[in-house]
Amino acid sequence: MRKIGLIGVGCHAKRIYVPWLMSNHQHKWTVAVDLSCQETKVREAVAVSPPEHLIFSNTPSSEDIDPKVFAQLEKLQATGDLDTLIICTDPLNRRQWLLWGIQRGLDLIIDKPLTAPYNPDNLGTLATEIKSDFEEILHCAQSSSSKIWIQAQRRAHCGYKLVKDVLRQSIEETSTPITHLDVYHADGMWVLPNEWNRDHHPYRHKWGKILHSGYHFIDLASFLLELSDPQDTSWLHFNAYATRGEAQVQQLQHQNLLSTANSIVNTSHGELDLSVLGQIQHQHHPRTTIALNLLQNSFSRRSSNSPPKDPYKGAGRVRHERINVQIGPFINVQVHSYQAHEISDPNPIEVYGPGHIDHFDVHIYRNPLLKGKRYEQHQIGSTLSHPHNESARIELLNQFLNDDSHLSSIQQHKRSIEWICSIYSALHEKTCGGAGVLKWTE
Repeated sequence: MRKIGLIGVGCHAKRIYVPWLMSNHQHKWTVAVDLSCQETKVREAVAVSPPEHLIFSNTPSSEDIDPKVFAQLEKLQATGDLDTLIICTDPLNRRQWLLWGIQRGLDLIIDKPLTAPYNPDNLGTLATEIKSDFEEILHCAQSSSSKIWIQAQRRAHCGYKLVKDVLRQSIEETSTPITHLDVYHADGMWVLPNEWNRDHHPYRHKWGKILHSGYHFIDLASFLLELSDPQDTSWLHFNAYATRGEAQVQQLQHQNLLSTANSIVNTSHGELDLSVLGQIQHQHHPRTTIALNLLQNSFSRRSSNSPPKDPYKGAGRVRHERINVQIGPFINVQVHSYQAHEISDPNPIEVYGPGHIDHFDVHIYRNPLLKGKRYEQHQIGSTLSHPHNESARIELLNQFLNDDSHLSSIQQHKRSIEWICSIYSALHEKTCGGAGVLKWTE
């Protein structure tokens, strides 16, 4: 039995972890930690079945951690009542939580991103600090008994498991790598300029979509490409483009929703959209072409400039997710997942298909040279009793708690984090007048 502490009881934790912790009987929920200013909301959220201990910190900044909080948790660990942390805090203080947990030998599962710096001077500094944090955490973990995972649920998603299994079989049959990978995600989270400085999914620290939902899809690309990695060094040549909030204001300047926003434009805010075109080369020959298009300035259901009650899944947020994978002329595997309304919509689409809240289909097209049907469609979203992404999060959490696998260990995220750093470096080069074309080597 695990003795679990939940660090941070915000929007995401209330939606995913709190219900699981309150209903789970295999493990013990020992403690939850949050800021004192959130005490009323936290107590309301856990009222049905609260943990044994609630700890509230008086720290004035989300970057700081009250030493008294650490002391109280150390007492719980000393009595055998704490061995695992689920870390859902502000990204600005995750580094401190991770280093403390590693020092104490606790097992840790943490939301993405692993860390995020506070208001770096520029995107080059942002890349350097993210890389430095990762290397420091990885180094400390090597001398600790801690198990450390990142909550990247698509690694445990039954639909993407199917995709990876089909691709693996085709690679084994043909001895051909993935030759083209196209990843598209639009989340429709329309954040108005006067909200860019908000605490949830902020833009004020010069980072945005990449460290918000974009992380999942950069990691998904890396996860799928594990199948066709050569044994020796590969190079990734890529060009990156980002769109920031000031561009959205110019595009939508005649809309009433933005009538009060023009004076708030600040070019130092983080990115809304990211486009990357890259090519993995092996022994100086093209191996895999990669396209990433990750958007927040996209189809949204928001139609009011009133602040959203739920900044996590509110603000018109709808998911449009598409993956297109080619293995030369042999197979094409596609994922299509399109919502037409928010999770909280009182009049949801009832019939499964595009637009349904849980729409997630996998399409497979095979060359006659391969074993299997020439065409398959798998309606993953129609077969599950719970929403597919939420099911994947809980599946990954259960694997972390119960298995000895390394499915989403921080070591498995090394390439994903290095790619993110390289992308931010390329974007910084563009701001300095450069071409923004960089190389990354494994």
